This record gives sequence, structure tokens and C-alpha cells, in this order.
Amino acid sequence: MEYEERAFDADDVTYSIVGDPDNQRVLYGFKCNAAEQIMANGGAEMLESEYAAHALPRDQWMPEFSVTLQISTADFPKTQKVKKSMPEAQQEEIRASNEQIRSQRQEGVDKIAIKFAKFKRDFIGAPIRKALLALQEGKPVADCEIPYRKTEKYWVTGSKTGEVSFYFSFNFTTSVDISMARICLMEFKDATRQV
Repeated sequence: MEYEERAFDADDVTYSIVGDPDNQRVLYGFKCNAAEQIMANGGAEMLESEYAAHALPRDQWMPEFSVTLQISTADFPKTQKVKKSMPEAQQEEIRASNEQIRSQRQEGVDKIAIKFAKFKRDFIGAPIRKALLALQEGKPVADCEIPYRKTEKYWVTGSKTGEVSFYFSFNFTTSVDISMARICLMEFKDATRQV
């Protein structure tokens, strides 16, 4: 029986978790703004480098999502059944073994959960990662613009002197946010005078 859970983030990101027990896997769908620009500017390389173990061919991605990955549940260790017909010593041995297997399985699940919890950061930041890797290898940095939110963008620019810069635009929508931003910028200006 298949199940699906969806979650939505404040910046138009949608997550989907689909259980597919028939194929012994869980599908992870991720949708965001500017996915095509991100894929063209380091997203594909990041997926290949960091998430290759969970890769799916593109024709198997969920149709409405920017990226679909899979987690194979077939690889998780399985417990044994304890039968009443077994001698008591054998039952205790299997119970102890099952406890170790559950602990190993939990460690594996925790590791995967921590990795996938960082996916948004890894994917949306992939152009920055690509620029830093290029800088480290002494290669030129390709300029790009990533509109990662409806009203906000970031830019990656390289220079001939071997430097890379990142610029972020922020859209403050409430008067309180605008006032707080203005205060922070004024404090920053004063702080730089004293340095």
C-alpha cells in the first residue's frame, strides 16, 4: 500500500515523501523556484557528488517535482521471527540479535534522515558550491543569477583576479521588517567606521 506525505516551506518549496513498499523504497520529491537555473549551474554536479546513492533516472522522477530521489528499504537489515516451537535459549539468542539489528537499522535511518534534512541547503546552494570548487581548482567562475524565491534572488560572480562574490537580494514586506533591516544596516555602517 502506497502512502504520501507533503510539506510546504515558506519560500515556495514543496517536499513529498512517498512510500512504495512494493518496490521496497521511499521516494523523496523536492520542488523549488529556479530549479532549472540551479541544475544548469551546479545542481546536477551536486546531486551526482552528494546523492548518487539515491539517484533515480530522470524519466522516473515524480512529474511535478524538480528532483526525485529514492531510499532503498531493501538494504535495511531484517529481524528474525521468534517461534514458540524453538528452545528457550534459541529464542533469547534471536531476541538479542533482533535488538542489535533494530539498533543498526535506527542508526542507518538517522544517518539518511540527517542527510535528507540538508537537501534544500545543498540543492539551492549548489551554484555557490560550484563556484567555490572552481575557485579552489583555479578555474574561471561562471556568473549566474538564481531567483530562488518569488521576490528574492542571489548572484554568483567571478573576477579575473581569482575571486568570487555572492550577492543576495532581500524583500522585506512588513513595516517592522523594513525598520529592523534599516536599523541593522545603520549599525553595520557605524561598526565599520570603528574598525
